[in-house]
Amino acid sequence: MQYIPKLPEENHNVSSSSPFKDFLILLSGLLGIIFMAFLLLGFAVDWAVEKMDPRSEARVFDSFTFDLGMEQDHDVRKSAILQRMVDELNKDCTRLPIKFKVYAIQDKMINAMALPGGTILVFGGLLDIMESENALMMVLGHELGHFNNRDHLKGIGRALVLIVLSNLLMGPNNMLNDWMSSSLTLSQMAYSRGQESKADKFGLKALQCRYGHVSGSTQFFETMSEKHQVGKLQKFFVSHPEDHDRIAKLKSLASQKGYGAGNLTPLREELKTTHRALLAEG
Repeated sequence: MQYIPKLPEENHNVSSSSPFKDFLILLSGLLGIIFMAFLLLGFAVDWAVEKMDPRSEARVFDSFTFDLGMEQDHDVRKSAILQRMVDELNKDCTRLPIKFKVYAIQDKMINAMALPGGTILVFGGLLDIMESENALMMVLGHELGHFNNRDHLKGIGRALVLIVLSNLLMGPNNMLNDWMSSSLTLSQMAYSRGQESKADKFGLKALQCRYGHVSGSTQFFETMSEKHQVGKLQKFFVSHPEDHDRIAKLKSLASQKGYGAGNLTPLREELKTTHRALLAEG
């Protein structure tokens, strides 16, 4: 009888499925675990921030300096005007337990931002497009809304979670890590858009309290919608809601709350002239 060698019918060391299929299953599971970890840690950050007392936050960040040109490039006179506006708005309407520090930055960037510890930056480009005090007060109320919702701290915490997860699990500077970071960043942007909408509502309520009406509440977004057209797909890749959506939501909310219209208060000329002259010189 001739012996004919053959493989055993079952071999636990050899998979019958495709190695590529196994790789995809493992990769999908790993990315799912990473994504869930990001979400859970993000919620943990939000919970921890909510428990942090605003006064403690101010003490913690009082010794921090943000390298954004506040000391060298801020306009003292305009900063003082904005400081009074924020102080009065907070005293009469928002009543947040924070002593805010407001800086008018001499830069043509059209933006304002809230930083940890009660710092608010208002850039010259934003002041130049403001058509009334009401419109500017809406922007300032929006930034106070971020402090009320603790968005500035939540954003920093979530960004740190993203960086730590990305580098700990995948290591720096690899293609898979970059793709994962982009996917998680999209999720973070959606979260950010939700926070922006909440800050808009807070600002609208503050505007109604300050003037007895909400005229001027949408002027900033109307101006920005003319300057920057966002496509249907592109709006999913930005951290702020699309301007037309924000205008529609603000108008709808004003109607629901019974907020009316009224006369606009002119913007003080001192808030514009200095920066315009600076631009002319440049």
